Amino acid sequence: MNKYLMLIISFCFGITASAQQNQNYTYKLDSVRYGNDGTVFLQYDDRLNCTEIKLVLNYVSPSVVSSVKSSFYDDENRVIKTDYSYDQGIGRDIHEYTYDDNGMMTEDVFYSYYYSDIISIYKYTYEYDENLHKTTAKGYLFDNNTWKEQYRINYEYENDLLISSAKYIDNNYTPYEINNFTYNDQGLCIEILKTRGYFNYEIERTLYIYDELGNRTSITVFSKEHIEDEVWTVSSKSEFTYDENNNCIVSDFERFEIEYNYQYDHIHIQYNHTYDLSYSINETAGFMDFWHQGINFNFTPKNIVTSYSSIDLLDGTTTGPTTFHYSNCTGIEEVEKYSLQIWPNPVSETLYMDRDGFVEIYTMDGRLMLSTKTSGSINVSMLQQGCYLLKFFSENGNQIIQKIIIS
Repeated sequence: MNKYLMLIISFCFGITASAQQNQNYTYKLDSVRYGNDGTVFLQYDDRLNCTEIKLVLNYVSPSVVSSVKSSFYDDENRVIKTDYSYDQGIGRDIHEYTYDDNGMMTEDVFYSYYYSDIISIYKYTYEYDENLHKTTAKGYLFDNNTWKEQYRINYEYENDLLISSAKYIDNNYTPYEINNFTYNDQGLCIEILKTRGYFNYEIERTLYIYDELGNRTSITVFSKEHIEDEVWTVSSKSEFTYDENNNCIVSDFERFEIEYNYQYDHIHIQYNHTYDLSYSINETAGFMDFWHQGINFNFTPKNIVTSYSSIDLLDGTTTGPTTFHYSNCTGIEEVEKYSLQIWPNPVSETLYMDRDGFVEIYTMDGRLMLSTKTSGSINVSMLQQGCYLLKFFSENGNQIIQKIIIS
């Protein structure tokens, strides 16, 4: 099985539940074709919630349906159940989700089948603080008619930033894995230090670099076998190049793997992305859910991606292209295209705009920092310096996202 097909299968398996806002779209993502290997088809309900993602393998004759992921929604457009059938029906995973009054997921019950037989039942529970930060995640196995806790993860925050997480996998709550997070003045994560094992025998350090607009330009992963070792070894590195529209046009991935015989396996792949600049991601149903499952996309594009391809820089082989296909939304009112004028940018106190509506401001990693109505201006002096995403909702429900800098 080639590496391209593995991307398809990992994508279909990886999609998880997410709450969506009901809104009008001009376009919807209908299918994604991976060269001659396979095609993913998306279906929607009348509210344009993605209800089915189906993978069809094209490299066999006749074509076969390899996997189907179905999602079911409540009246508030939250996913309450997913049903994933894979390996042409041999395996099946069912998730059932529960939410609290704030819309935060509190429980995920997971049933795993082999043919029609249940082989395991798991449960994941989540707890939050008054600021809706996740504080604890627990995993349980249903065994002998009782739930047995298998692990838990505790999260700690400082000034709304996640600074550490610890994973416990035994009843003594001895941490097996610890992650420590470091941020720059813009609130962007610049380092994650990970320690695995009860005796600190596996250490990993990930460094992130950004440009002046807050676009992530590189990710470098270092490792060493023990915390007392002095030498770090580079495990992998990714570099990203952006165009004038803040779309990532090239991502360069390089990985060094140590096999059991201590030989290095060097992988160097370059991914090239193209876009349709005539419309943005905010107008396309299904796109953002699909996009965030792409394992090579460590950025948020401004426009719709139309294709990407890859080349192995070691042996010169190429893969792709992967092509994205969209259509107009039949019976859905089209979103009026407009631009939002904001000034000044960078801003230190008062941000002005040429429209009235509702504004949400997010950090670059997706944390909501401000939510307010606006009549032409908002005060942002309470926000720390750095890059943010401003989401503007007009009075008729249209949306637009712009990047702002707090100075």
